[in-house]
Amino acid sequence: MTSIRAALPTLTARLPAPLRRHAGSLLVGVLLLAWTLGVAWPAWLSLQQAPQRLTQAQAQAQRTAALAQALAERKAAADAGTTSPATLEAVRALTQERLGAGAQLRADEAGGWRVELAGVPAQALAHWLVALRERLALQVAELDLQRDGDLWRGQARLAPAGGAR
Repeated sequence: MTSIRAALPTLTARLPAPLRRHAGSLLVGVLLLAWTLGVAWPAWLSLQQAPQRLTQAQAQAQRTAALAQALAERKAAADAGTTSPATLEAVRALTQERLGAGAQLRADEAGGWRVELAGVPAQALAHWLVALRERLALQVAELDLQRDGDLWRGQARLAPAGGAR
């Protein structure tokens, strides 16, 4: 601050006489203009836009909450659907239809099913996997297969298509 005061007489000496008398006021005016344009004006604009931005943020939060609730309901429905007797019969019928006697179905402790495969052709296995996904909204959570000549053996664990457990 003292260096500015020391330099002020040198700077003002170069100014014309009318400006020399008002150099301090001119400096204050320039600083006030810079503060207004750099700080006050952007803050004022932000305050004017705040209600609109708050409304947008609240609407987005409501949409997100609705999507989360719909996802939770869908997952709960999928989880409940896998344990129902009708779904069990549908899986059993599809497995027997596509894989025949080469597959044995049993309930899994996690709420899904395990399918033991023995002597299943590759094409039948592929059709069975597609049908599980498309017809019953199930997916294979685990698959352990070994080739036995032209046939396959092993086991698969089925779970809801919404997410493996």
